[in-house]
Amino acid sequence: MVDDTISLNVGGKRYTVRRSTLTADPDSDLAEMFKVGVKSGPMTPATDKLGNCYLDYDGKTFRYILQYLRHKKDKMDVISALPLSPCELTKLIAVSTLLNLDELRDISLEMLLKYNSDERSHATGFPLLANLPATVYAGFDPTAESLHLGHLVVICAMLHLRAAGFDVIFVVGGGTAKLGDPTGRNEDRLILSDDQLLYNSRSITNQLTAICGHFDSEVELEVAADGEPRKRPLNPVIIENNESWFQRINVLEYFDCVGRAFRLRHMMSKQCVSNRMAHAGMSYGEFSYQVLQAYDWLHLYRTRSCLLQLGGNDQLGNIHSGRDLIRHACGRQAYGLLVPLLVSDSGHKMGKSSGEVSIWLDRKLCTPYAFFQHFLRMPDAEVRRSLELLSFFSQPEVENIVKEHSRYPERRLAQLKLARQLTVLVHGASGLQKALRTTEVLFEKPHDHLFEMDDLERQTVIDQLPHADLTPKPHMTVEELALSAGCFDTVEEAEAVIRSGGFSVNNFRLKDPMAKLSPEVINVGRKFSLLRVGKRSHYIVLWK
Repeated sequence: MVDDTISLNVGGKRYTVRRSTLTADPDSDLAEMFKVGVKSGPMTPATDKLGNCYLDYDGKTFRYILQYLRHKKDKMDVISALPLSPCELTKLIAVSTLLNLDELRDISLEMLLKYNSDERSHATGFPLLANLPATVYAGFDPTAESLHLGHLVVICAMLHLRAAGFDVIFVVGGGTAKLGDPTGRNEDRLILSDDQLLYNSRSITNQLTAICGHFDSEVELEVAADGEPRKRPLNPVIIENNESWFQRINVLEYFDCVGRAFRLRHMMSKQCVSNRMAHAGMSYGEFSYQVLQAYDWLHLYRTRSCLLQLGGNDQLGNIHSGRDLIRHACGRQAYGLLVPLLVSDSGHKMGKSSGEVSIWLDRKLCTPYAFFQHFLRMPDAEVRRSLELLSFFSQPEVENIVKEHSRYPERRLAQLKLARQLTVLVHGASGLQKALRTTEVLFEKPHDHLFEMDDLERQTVIDQLPHADLTPKPHMTVEELALSAGCFDTVEEAEAVIRSGGFSVNNFRLKDPMAKLSPEVINVGRKFSLLRVGKRSHYIVLWK
């Protein structure tokens, strides 16, 4: 077995470490970076000018990572080696989360929770926050017209802090979106027009306003922080667009104030930058993104005394930049609070960059029914983590829900609780009612119930489903209808599913892709047909 030593530069602090130590947790990012035989790849660390492997993390915090890796077989040895300071534990939780060291994160969080003292620290679970101004911000760039499920973890965490008494600021990045965050990307972002950015910014602002309104009137009243009745009115949510302050800034003053705070070597060493520079390169605009986002935080500190930023754990580098700028310009210590990323079934981050996102928060892109069904169909293995990340149930309530679910898993109690609460949060009580009604009609009522409903009620259900306007053609085949209605992406997929008996029209199961559709099957006189793929996917064809 190869067990050579590796020289590390971790945030300016030098370590010499055995490879076997760095790879002791096989599921961690460190193991992926330093496993034997890996010469280059997306996880390969950058090197400094002396040839040391450079890792962009806090150097002092990293020593606890190494102590954990050396003693991970004995939990008591690990605990005795960890810091007792809440500040250091908070940093350790952030870094261990980023490196996918799940056991270390859980041990550190367990230790941190023992320090809970005053009301605010008890409500948030982070004692360090009790010593900061009660203001927190999170930012979203309007590079699409809607936020998506991946953003919801950040939004829910912000609402938890709001219930604990924090002033909450959402920043819509109308200015920074013109450059684009390079984190997690392999190529430059597409440039959006000013009109498109303005439309996206307004759309996201409206979404955030609606979600916070639903939280106040329908979610937070039902389940308040710690399961206790709410003791005070919640402070109004603040939503700002960073284009408003970037339009006013003088470029020379900007470089004098901000430019002097950043060193090129440190900026170039960031993982997202070094990965891009090693391949296709990157524009100066994207390279400067971290500096502009840092200025957002400086502006919010100067105008609203904000020393806490919340973001996904892929934003650690950008949060570091903002923290460093505030310390350089104002001499104050700022803090970041990181939340885990939601990942898809393939293990990729759920986001616009991955190309895998389909659960948007805009009802025009993802109906309340589709949103509700996403959580109702969630695998049992994922539901506990989703309850902890996304719901507003207290920890004892989560434990009870999971316990009850394990007794009768076929009832999908945990999924139903999560689906109902999040659908109300995003789409309001009316959206939940539409989702429940559509679910009832499609899965609980007799097959012909949809055809017996009155026009107004039926339209409510149809609006929740994918639908296509088609003109009936003589001799239309089963395959032609399925493809025209958008049920399948390819001919091969359509033929395979149809031949296996997984496709039906108006409850007639059709197994021959080339068969001609008879009038009694499609029933054009009813003006619509219900198509089903498998057991759960439904489509509507509206006949012209």
